[in-house]
Amino acid sequence: MKTIIFLNKEWFTSEDKVILSNEYFNIKIFKYPSGIEGLTLENKKGYITLLFISIQTLSISAQENSPCIGCVSSGEGQPFDNNPE
Repeated sequence: MKTIIFLNKEWFTSEDKVILSNEYFNIKIFKYPSGIEGLTLENKKGYITLLFISIQTLSISAQENSPCIGCVSSGEGQPFDNNPE
């Protein structure tokens, strides 16, 4: 079984809305008062909720001879200082 659902931003409201329901699972979408949108996928074993938030992209530096091998970067090419003084 293959199902594709194209979501529309206007569908996310403060009230839960079921967008798919069948014998295997239910999918519902919603919006928190803060404006963060979410999707809950539920089956008979449990559920998972995904939140669609916008944050600054973080990346991992793995370049050889870098003073910051394996550290988190701000996404702007500068190492993220996780030990501020």
